[in-house]
Amino acid sequence: MAAPIQGGYMRQSFIRPIAAIVGLLCAASQASAAICMPCPGCSDGQMLQAAVDKGQGARLVWNPTDGSIREYRVTCGIDSAGDASIATDNDHGKSGVELNAATTPCTGVEGAVPQVMQDVAAALLRFSNATGGTYKAVAEIHANRWSIRTQPNPSARDYLADANYRAQLHDRVEQEGLASIPGTVGEVMPYLMETDVVSRAFTDHVETVVTIMFDDGSKVDVRFEVGQPPAYVKGTARDAANSRLPDIG
Repeated sequence: MAAPIQGGYMRQSFIRPIAAIVGLLCAASQASAAICMPCPGCSDGQMLQAAVDKGQGARLVWNPTDGSIREYRVTCGIDSAGDASIATDNDHGKSGVELNAATTPCTGVEGAVPQVMQDVAAALLRFSNATGGTYKAVAEIHANRWSIRTQPNPSARDYLADANYRAQLHDRVEQEGLASIPGTVGEVMPYLMETDVVSRAFTDHVETVVTIMFDDGSKVDVRFEVGQPPAYVKGTARDAANSRLPDIG
């Protein structure tokens, strides 16, 4: 996994091209393309079986329980007629399951999983453990820690009324604020946001809802979800007296 740095993961400039390629590969629906498949609690043999059950093609099988991920190249029919068992090119295949003679023989050969996929799987495991398996975290961040020229002394009312300030604040939270969250969430969430294409190949819902506090005591909630733009959570804006403020729009 990428080495943690200052409470977050080291961002690599080359990661997005790799993420785009792998993400498109995982998301493809053609039979010959790789498919990311969850297999919770599966053993190596069960992960192999899950890949073969999908038929011919390249398969990525993910065990969210322990963060492991395997890549298999499955061939069926004439290409594997000489071997009616499931096998891999390493010891994982020794527990392969023999197929019924009446079925089309298939063989699964384990290949190398891209490092970025392994890193994201490990990061998702940490995030899952930190959120009780929900992939949903909550946190609190103070808006006035940043000096944003458009609103030098902002409040929740400014957040709601000033789209320019709102966009700048969202950017600051994404760039710096998420990494300041104590513990695992602050370490992992920025990395998952950076590798969003790959992360969404595993699961569509990884989020942190941030309560943004202002110096006057007012506040708003904003959802930061992997692969999605930041979104104000309607009905959460409160003034200094904790009275509800009118929503955006």
